[in-house]
Amino acid sequence: MTPTVRRSLAIATMCLGLNAVAQTHYSVQHISQPSELSNCFVTSLDSKGRVGGGGINTTAGSYDGFVTKSAGKGLKPLQEPGPYGEVFGVYINDNGLVAVGGYAYSHAYLTDVNGSFVTDLTSVLHDNMATLYAVNNAGLVVGSRGSAQSRGTVFLLDAATMAITEIASIGVPSAISDHGVVVGTDWYAHQAFVAPPPYSTAYSIQPIWAASSKAMAVNKKSEVVGSYVAASSGQTRPFIGKGTQLFTELQVPGALDAEATGINIASTIVGNFTDPITGNKGAFRCSGDCSDFVDLDTLATLPHDAHIEAAKAINKAGQILVQGSNAKFYLLSPES
Repeated sequence: MTPTVRRSLAIATMCLGLNAVAQTHYSVQHISQPSELSNCFVTSLDSKGRVGGGGINTTAGSYDGFVTKSAGKGLKPLQEPGPYGEVFGVYINDNGLVAVGGYAYSHAYLTDVNGSFVTDLTSVLHDNMATLYAVNNAGLVVGSRGSAQSRGTVFLLDAATMAITEIASIGVPSAISDHGVVVGTDWYAHQAFVAPPPYSTAYSIQPIWAASSKAMAVNKKSEVVGSYVAASSGQTRPFIGKGTQLFTELQVPGALDAEATGINIASTIVGNFTDPITGNKGAFRCSGDCSDFVDLDTLATLPHDAHIEAAKAINKAGQILVQGSNAKFYLLSPES
């Protein structure tokens, strides 16, 4: 089924606010995947269009990482600090610093896009089970501990000084802004949290009408996006919040379930939804309260009749990292 006819939601929403955001169309760059890797995933996108990700090495049986060059072109396998690499996520900042988080018993480490150094963080963190989840442009890396005595404790690592700051939360961080605001999900309460400097408190931003929630992204203006499960209906809905204030719902029209996965400095939001009639998955872009919601399939054409199933991230240049129905990844770049 082609993208043109696969969803009723796209047709309906194109009749809504056609502002400058909704009129932007995109060129499409395929993110090539290493031939030796299967079940590939992507976890980060910097402002130059460099993408970090990984996959299963079919020969070694391990999870290996990779980064691309700018605009999603080219590919460089990551050098790992030993034979124990099991890459969980690869996170790039605009200065080329790469933070790599591993699975249990695998070492978190720092490197750069050129592979000019590799710093194993085991001795710094005193934890060989810690993993990393994000890095900002100031070189602050956020992660969580995995050892039994401190499992789930969120920490901040300054890549320049190797100083560590414990954050008052037990959970999974998902992003850190350039001002150092950390967002994520509390393990025990299953609620989205925001932890601003100096990190003495991690604030829940979940209102009473939500059963659970998770924060996915934060921009330099401390705008936070994510998703929550509605206590009344059990549906997953997208949200936006500001700093430590309780979040409000984004009005994605007609979607059965939806989530917001990224927001950039221009407050452009991307996310995913499920069409209530066809059951197909799709991705959207919007701003503000999302009243200008638009289906990304109406703005970009993937090759071979594939359609966009998920939006992973958006950078300050407005480029969007997406996954297609063919299990391949693409970088969408705004056309001038």
